[in-house]
Amino acid sequence: MLLPGHPRPPPAPQSAQNQGLRRQVEPPGQLLRLFYCTVLVCSKETSALTDFSGYLTKLLQNHTAYACDGDYLNLQCPRHSTISVQSAFYGQDYQMCSSQEPISQREDNLTCVASTTLQKVLDECQNQRACHLLVNSRVFGPDLCPGSSKYLLVSFKCQPNELKNKTVCENQELKLHCHESKFLNIYSAAYGRRTQQRDICSSGAELLPPFDCLSYTALQVLSRRCYGKQRCKVLVDNYHFGSPCLPGVKKYLTVAYACVPKNILTAVDPAVANLNPSLKKDDEHGITFNPSGSRVVRKDGVIVSNSLAAFAYIRAHPERAALLFMSSVCIGLLLTLCALVIRVSCTKDFRELRQGREHLVLGSDKAEEDSEEDLEEEDSSDSQFPEELSRFCRTSYPAYSSIEAAELAERIERREQVIQEIWMNSGLDSSLPRNVGHFY
Repeated sequence: MLLPGHPRPPPAPQSAQNQGLRRQVEPPGQLLRLFYCTVLVCSKETSALTDFSGYLTKLLQNHTAYACDGDYLNLQCPRHSTISVQSAFYGQDYQMCSSQEPISQREDNLTCVASTTLQKVLDECQNQRACHLLVNSRVFGPDLCPGSSKYLLVSFKCQPNELKNKTVCENQELKLHCHESKFLNIYSAAYGRRTQQRDICSSGAELLPPFDCLSYTALQVLSRRCYGKQRCKVLVDNYHFGSPCLPGVKKYLTVAYACVPKNILTAVDPAVANLNPSLKKDDEHGITFNPSGSRVVRKDGVIVSNSLAAFAYIRAHPERAALLFMSSVCIGLLLTLCALVIRVSCTKDFRELRQGREHLVLGSDKAEEDSEEDLEEEDSSDSQFPEELSRFCRTSYPAYSSIEAAELAERIERREQVIQEIWMNSGLDSSLPRNVGHFY
């Protein structure tokens, strides 16, 4: 109780143990902040996965764009991909860009088609990321239907910058093959010859064309024969791809394709799942299956294909993927909280145990020191007695030995005297009778 006028005493300083416990109890707040950051990062990663699946869809699907006369046709592909024109049509249709009667439009449909449309679109937009083309009859040659409104229809794909390219000369066989669980997707193909490419399929004796002679119908032929299959064989000749060049010109086929995992290609085009495998029948499409020549399937690109398959699964089942992700995050947080609680609760017990152990160690050390001192005292007392005894022995032994030696010397002298007296007496006794005898 405080009396009036007396200042309040300062708060008692907290012990280091309480401060340590406070520091150990503080981390749950930091853990909550970490949890919020994890949720934000994971949401960003989920959106990134969704964007990536959309990116793959744009690369695999066919895109269509059209524009009427006087408008601009806009073609655009995502990053790291370019435009690959599949087909182009410039003409008249009663359903688009026209105010005329349908009957009159149907009569002009067959004649109002520009044959140079595909080549013009290829020159302007092929292998470009974005293309803006003005739709006008003058762009595509002479106007076959003056006064009628026409439109431009273009079908294209967005091909990745990294594709598999293959070139096969005329009268040779094209072989396309993908590894297990992957299927072919054809992006572009052309049959003929370019004037700049003189070294391809050239022996030096054939005739070179004065201009590029290419047939882009090879794309439709290969797509029809090879799309959605694991392997494909086609003979490169004029019978299959036509003859776009002059006689005597050595032609070749160039193909740009990719091997797409089955799950992704099926998600984009469900009709692929209904296609018959290319090896189901022997000698189908010019393929002969030889079991003796089969080899172990190589595992190149397994990690990439598995990751793409995972993206396809997430795209097909977003709710399930989100549920699994949140469940894993919750389990991880629960394990982290359990570890933190165990650490906070057990630290104090460990500290008390350590202190008790230190007290026991100190007590045992003191007892050992006391016992050592007692032993030293006993040893010192025991050592003093032998020293005194040895000192006594050292002092008494010389005196005892000198007295004994004197007595022994006296005894020897007495013995010698007795012996001498005996010899003397014995000598006198023997001499007396002799003297007496002579006397008598």
